[in-house]
Amino acid sequence: MKDSSKVSFNHATIGSGNNNGGGIYVAGGTVTIGTSSSHSASICNNTGSSRGGGIYIAGGTVNLYGSVKSNFCNNSCGGVEIENAGTIKTYSGSTIENNSTAAGGYTGQGVQLSHSDATLQMFGGSIKTNGSYDVGFTNGTVEMQGNVQAGNVFVNNKQIKISDALTSPTPAATIIPINNSSPNYSPTVTVLSDDNAGSLVAAACAKFAVADDADGNKWCVAADGYLCRLLQPDTSAVTIIDPAQPWVVTSSNSKEITLKLQNAFSPTFNVTLRNLNKPFESDCSALYIQNNVTSSSFPPLCMGVNLILEGDNTLIGSHHGGIQLRSNSYTDIILTFDTKTTATLTFDGKPGTDGGEPTSLCVESGGPIIGIASGLTFSGSIGNTTYTDATAFFTAARSTTQSCTFTITRP
Repeated sequence: MKDSSKVSFNHATIGSGNNNGGGIYVAGGTVTIGTSSSHSASICNNTGSSRGGGIYIAGGTVNLYGSVKSNFCNNSCGGVEIENAGTIKTYSGSTIENNSTAAGGYTGQGVQLSHSDATLQMFGGSIKTNGSYDVGFTNGTVEMQGNVQAGNVFVNNKQIKISDALTSPTPAATIIPINNSSPNYSPTVTVLSDDNAGSLVAAACAKFAVADDADGNKWCVAADGYLCRLLQPDTSAVTIIDPAQPWVVTSSNSKEITLKLQNAFSPTFNVTLRNLNKPFESDCSALYIQNNVTSSSFPPLCMGVNLILEGDNTLIGSHHGGIQLRSNSYTDIILTFDTKTTATLTFDGKPGTDGGEPTSLCVESGGPIIGIASGLTFSGSIGNTTYTDATAFFTAARSTTQSCTFTITRP
């Protein structure tokens, strides 16, 4: 199909014949809709009684450069339903939109993968505004790369494969994790994968959103492809206390974030700072890490925080340091492996209401020195002085009022 060709206003109705594929029924071979230079060809305004209001793919491949839009199906997917070893490939300029179904529950209304051999490969284009769920990822394979947007995708114990670098705006997709017909929110659930030792997932994870769970808790995708609780403070200071699971923190507001350890006896407090920009706020630190365990039976440095850095992070405090550590709060900063292989953190303390300017790194009661995980290369600067040794850098940061910046790199 080329130029402005359309397949429209067709009906696959219940009767003695096949009632799948209101617009096109593909049983094998290759069907191409549109071209790389012309995207006006369309499958639109068709109706299917059983499966695939626009297109039903029982086998073969559909290359989509045009659109599949405004189709309807009574019992299943309104847009494109894929069975058996069928494949649809979407390219730049293509759209699957405004399709709908009368079926309830978890049904992809734009694309539904209904067989273990079904495949959706997105090299470009968008799937959007197709009812509650744009893509139903129940079976088969979903691959994404380049500048693509997949809309709301329910993922039933499956992983979206990042097949090459993802250049999409955020979000590339909003993930709804399920286990059959029940929500499936847990830090043990993985929703992204790749064939590049995790590097593509680490680089793309921040481009995916996750729908809130039934209790209103926010989630995101961590750099390893697993679900992770998300802290995204907007107008008030927030505190994470003794978390039993990892967190990702991202924000551009100025309120203080406190990481508070009280009861756990294990250094497994994992918090990722993802492009966290904490500007100046009156009389508070940007990041406050405290350990309230005082029992003499606990050895020194028995508890800690693994700060995992992603991207570029800035922490500016007022009357307190950009980072403030309470005694015995040991911190191990590690770098998330991604295709950039680097992450940065800048921290500083500005004068408070009393006019006094704090040191950039405030450590109460002696306290610890921040450590860098093994296998990483460190470079830092304070004013005109450069550092390659992390211990020397963080020691100097405890006695300076100048802005401190460091970069960690995985060789």
